[in-house]
Amino acid sequence: MLGMCMYYSVLVFRNEVQPKLATWIILDSGVIISFISYRLTKKHSLVDNIANTTDVVFGSGILVAILFCGGWNGLRFSSFDVWCLAAMAAILTFWIIKRNHSATNLAIQALMVLGYFPTLKNLWIAKTNPESFVTWGVMWFVCIISLYPAYKGKNRLAVVYAARGIIMVFILILLMLRVEFRS
Repeated sequence: MLGMCMYYSVLVFRNEVQPKLATWIILDSGVIISFISYRLTKKHSLVDNIANTTDVVFGSGILVAILFCGGWNGLRFSSFDVWCLAAMAAILTFWIIKRNHSATNLAIQALMVLGYFPTLKNLWIAKTNPESFVTWGVMWFVCIISLYPAYKGKNRLAVVYAARGIIMVFILILLMLRVEFRS
């Protein structure tokens, strides 16, 4: 995944992809909260939840690349993005008060589904594909592979994380294909 992070970062630097900063802020924050809340549960394993473990490096690296390339200059949060960030703050508040790591993790998974929406909307209206098939294809493949150790380890939170990734990245790839066939 480090190689994919570097590859996607190069695409960002070359302006060959135009990732939505709001998506990456929401997703990377969610990935980090998911990782920490998962590690604090009684049943945790870096192997069972390998997708979340690798996503911490990948998501953070991509976010840094976007910001380095001037992503802050074009940062405009839609009302939807603001609601997602407010929901994240509410989840964090719940976590601090209740210390329920599993519930926090599941709530963050739901929020991460919503975090894909700015990119999905962007792909829905795009005339040309602003994303990388290679990067998202590898991410989808990693999620599929990571489902096995999660399932084998009977690790419910890791299964949810991998399944969410499989479904959402698949939808994203389908929308990318739609853009390609329409252009």
